[in-house]
Amino acid sequence: MQAIGFIVYIVVGLFQLAAIMAGLESWWGLHWIIAAPIAFIVSYIPLVGSIVGMVGAMDVWRWEWWQAGLLFFGGLIFAIACGGMSSFFEWLSFRKRV
Repeated sequence: MQAIGFIVYIVVGLFQLAAIMAGLESWWGLHWIIAAPIAFIVSYIPLVGSIVGMVGAMDVWRWEWWQAGLLFFGGLIFAIACGGMSSFFEWLSFRKRV
């Protein structure tokens, strides 16, 4: 199971990197050789990387806004959902004790 999670993490990361590169190429007209190292740096700047990647996915790949949002914010949505479920189940177990 851990190997599957690692593979999914790498595949999503490569898609995000490709979308950021496409965004840099589209916005600034950079060649891919120049856009690749800049994309590595930009991908580690949280908000900037997500915005450039969403622009790349929507403008260059012609994705809808919600598809690009799932690519870049899917992990955040999953974490919030897991936290909400954890809080709900904790509330249920506390309620049974009282």
